[in-house]
Amino acid sequence: MLKKLKIVSVPKGIKGNAKILQHPNIPEPMHGLNPRTIMGQTWWNKQRNAAYEKKDFHCWACGVHKSNAQLRKWLEGHEEYKINYAKGRMVFKRVVALCHFCHSFIHSGRLQICVAKGKFSRQYGDSVLEHGLRVLDSAGLVPWVGTVEVIMGLAPTNGYPGFDDERLREMMVQAAPKQAPKIAKWEDWRLVLEDKEYPPFYKTMKDLKEAFK
Repeated sequence: MLKKLKIVSVPKGIKGNAKILQHPNIPEPMHGLNPRTIMGQTWWNKQRNAAYEKKDFHCWACGVHKSNAQLRKWLEGHEEYKINYAKGRMVFKRVVALCHFCHSFIHSGRLQICVAKGKFSRQYGDSVLEHGLRVLDSAGLVPWVGTVEVIMGLAPTNGYPGFDDERLREMMVQAAPKQAPKIAKWEDWRLVLEDKEYPPFYKTMKDLKEAFK
């Protein structure tokens, strides 16, 4: 059981790419569909192992070596995409290597659901979100707007150290798009992988909710 997590500050000048943490959550029509299941385990192992080795087993986002990572002393593979909401296209770009906290921060939607259902403790959720905020702040960046919403929803009463309610609201303004994006219909969405297009795994939102009850 998770009892206590020490929050480690991320120093400025870190050798990582904090922009990776601005990755949007996976659009709902694309849930249940990913390159690793399409291409198979052998392909996936090759991709993620190459990502681990490329930066000598350091997290691509925060720069921590796996031996010094929070909670889990290993790296995790994460699929990066270019997402076009108007056209309903999620184009696979590459696999990156992330520490567990950075990976969980990107999947903030799943984090929020798991905390709400009691699968993850509130302390764990707070630790992940504060870690991601510090990494982004060290690079002068703010999270993706959907992640800011999760942070504001789960943040303690007085916010996180250095990130009070007022600052979180400012982040929301900075992160929000100038104009609400047009979003393609569920059935029009496609995962684009190696010049092939794959339709949604779940036919409707109702099917998705049923699967994740």
